[in-house]
Amino acid sequence: MSDVIKINKCEEVVDNWGNIEQYKGADLYKLLITPKDWTDDQTFISDEGRYYIDDLIGKTVQVGPFIFTVQEEK
Repeated sequence: MSDVIKINKCEEVVDNWGNIEQYKGADLYKLLITPKDWTDDQTFISDEGRYYIDDLIGKTVQVGPFIFTVQEEK
């Protein structure tokens, strides 16, 4: 399944000093399925590169054993 983007972690800048919070595993999965928690300060990291949430909307991703399509709220 080469069209699946495997996301390993998310880094989010949480303040004006550049402090970073990381999401992995279940927390990363919960973040990606909860559109109200998305911000432009989040960078999603895979083995192939870095993505912003706008790059992932509508794409099939894998986080651990979970494979799903990133969708905005309707």
